[in-house]
Amino acid sequence: MNHTDATRHLREAEELVRWTCGERIRFLWYRLCLTVREMSYASGRMTEFQMGLTPAGPATGQPRRNAPRTSS
Repeated sequence: MNHTDATRHLREAEELVRWTCGERIRFLWYRLCLTVREMSYASGRMTEFQMGLTPAGPATGQPRRNAPRTSS
């Protein structure tokens, strides 16, 4: 789904319900936080790539995780 489709679906969903002022502000704040988080993640990945810390393969869309620890 591209951004245009998501925006259209969002507008259609907003028309189905009545929002109070507080609900609308909370919803917009949540969307803003998600957007900032995505931008921060993308910026961090680009920095890793430019520093040579990440291979130049296709992105998986998942944050890197440390290897699981084994108990001995």
